[in-house]
Amino acid sequence: MSVRRPIRRRLIVVTILAGFWVPCLVCSQSIPQIELRGGDKIPIANRPVSGGVDPIRCDGGGNVYLRPVLGRTSPLLIPILRITPDGLDSELFDVSTLKELKDASGFAVNDFVVTKSGRVFELISYETKAGDPLIAVVTFDESDNSASFTRIDSRFSPRQIAVFPSGLYLLSGTRLSTEVSGSKIRQSRSSFTGVFDQQGRLVREVALRDDVKFEDFDSANKTRPSPAAQQAVDLSRAVVADDGNVYLLRNSEQPRVYVVSSGGEVVRSFSITAPGQHDPESSAPSMFYGAGHLAFDFYVPGGEDGRMRLQARVADAQDGHLLWEYVLAKDVFGIPACYDGRTFTFLTVTPDRRMALMKLTPQ
Repeated sequence: MSVRRPIRRRLIVVTILAGFWVPCLVCSQSIPQIELRGGDKIPIANRPVSGGVDPIRCDGGGNVYLRPVLGRTSPLLIPILRITPDGLDSELFDVSTLKELKDASGFAVNDFVVTKSGRVFELISYETKAGDPLIAVVTFDESDNSASFTRIDSRFSPRQIAVFPSGLYLLSGTRLSTEVSGSKIRQSRSSFTGVFDQQGRLVREVALRDDVKFEDFDSANKTRPSPAAQQAVDLSRAVVADDGNVYLLRNSEQPRVYVVSSGGEVVRSFSITAPGQHDPESSAPSMFYGAGHLAFDFYVPGGEDGRMRLQARVADAQDGHLLWEYVLAKDVFGIPACYDGRTFTFLTVTPDRRMALMKLTPQ
C-alpha cells in the first residue's frame, strides 16, 4: 500500500501551457503595474520532461528543482529533479533507494525545500510492515549517494518543511485528537507547526494566529473537512529570508504571512491584499523571496474566454506593503519558479513542445 494525503498542487503540463496566459485586463490601480517580458527560452536537455508539479524551488546558483510529471504516477512518489540554469544538466534525488525505506510498506514525499547552497531536504511519511505511520527528513548534499535519514519524534500528518540557517527544521501539518466518552468516540483535526532539532526532536510548538481547528467529525461517518479548510492549513508555501527567519504563507481571501524565528516565536505577521477576483478555494498563491521582497503569484479569471491569467504582486518583506504588480507580456506564458528581487525565472515550453527555462524582467 502507499501513504497518501490530500493534495492540492498546481500541475504544469505542456499541452495546456500554450496560449494559456493573457495580459492583465482588470488590475488594481493603487500600485504600479509593470509588464514582464521574456528573454530567450533555454530548452531542458536529456530529460523527457512534459511538465512539473508544485512546489518549484531554486537554489542560490539558479538551479531549478521540481517534481517532473511521469505519466499517472502520484506526485508524492516522484523523485525531485534538479535542472541547471543552462538546461544542459539534470539530476534526480530519489528517496526510494534509501536502505531505511527498504522494509517500508509505503512512503510519500510530502514536501521538499532547497537551501541557497543546493542542499535538498525532503519531508517523507512512511509505514512499517506492521502499519505504524512514521515521519522522517531526508537530506541530500549532492546526489542520492550523499543522503542522510532523520526520524521525526512526533505524531502528525506532515504537509510542509522549511529549514532555518541554523539547521533546525520547521515542520507543519495536521494533528488528530481523539476523545472517548462512554461509547462515543469523537475526533478533531487541527493544524500543527513545530520547530525540530537535527535529531528530529520537538524543540517548540509554534502557535500561529487564527490556527485552524477543523470541525469535529464522527469517526463512524468519516466526515471530512472542507477543501477550503484543508488548503488553509497547508503551509506548502514557505521561504527562508536573509534575516534567518522562515516566512509561512496561509491562503485565504487575504493571504496571511507569518514570520517565524528559529526559536519558534512568531516575530510578526501581515496580510497580503489579493486581487479582487482571487478565489482561495481554487488556487493558492506561491511565494518567492528575493532582495528583501516577497513575490506572490495569483491566478484569476480574465478575458472573454474566461481563462486564468497570472498576476504577480511584490511586497516589502518587513511589513507586507505592496510595491508592484506584474503582468505578463501578451506573447509570454509559463509559470514562475524563482525570483531574485527583480528577475523571474519561468518554466515554459519551446515551439516544439519541450520544457524550457526563461528569464523575465520588468519593462
